[in-house]
Amino acid sequence: MGDYCTFLVDTFISQSNAIRTAPDILSKLINDRIINAESCMTICSDSIFPFHPEFRQPCQDDVASSPFNQSLYSGMTISVRGYGWGVDSQGNYYLTASEKSTNGLFMNYDGGFNIQCPHCHNKSSFGWAVEEDNARSEDEIAARQDAISSALGIWHDQGISHLKCHDCQTQSPIQSWQTGSFAAGYLAVTLWGQQFSLRDLENDFSWLLALLNPNQDRDRIAVVGCMI
Repeated sequence: MGDYCTFLVDTFISQSNAIRTAPDILSKLINDRIINAESCMTICSDSIFPFHPEFRQPCQDDVASSPFNQSLYSGMTISVRGYGWGVDSQGNYYLTASEKSTNGLFMNYDGGFNIQCPHCHNKSSFGWAVEEDNARSEDEIAARQDAISSALGIWHDQGISHLKCHDCQTQSPIQSWQTGSFAAGYLAVTLWGQQFSLRDLENDFSWLLALLNPNQDRDRIAVVGCMI
């Protein structure tokens, strides 16, 4: 679908609620003619929906709309950890358990990523060094990466995991260790074709953020830019 994408990851929602919520999100996007279900592409168990050719970008004041630049975006994916999309004979989409589905880990695959403790806000890196690592010994960097690898492996296998911060010694769920290059969660929407910052999304995709986070809970939606 292209080298660039942006993950919008719900880091608060439980898996049971994700299973209930994702079909409602998909149904609304189809009914509002935002995505085109008839032109869906499937990669593994991920259904990638192109934007509907008649979709017009809503303005923030809801008074007017503007043309949507289809050339910038390849499509949209709605992912639930451990599940993929199926379609019945009537063309209706439903979730089905799948071993080929997303594992609920969303990260920058271009060399590495960093994570940030939700309590002391210090960062640890995985794959490549971040600025904070310059003052750390090789043994400490290796110990941090081993801890991250172990926590991610447990999440991958069990769907629940905690990571203890090397700095403040606080243990937190892996979902709370979000940064601009990493997030974990049971529900995510992927925009294919571009990398966006949170500010970009607030300006251009406020309707999507409102759909995912109607109560505007702080830090609920992690935004991860990725190059695959």
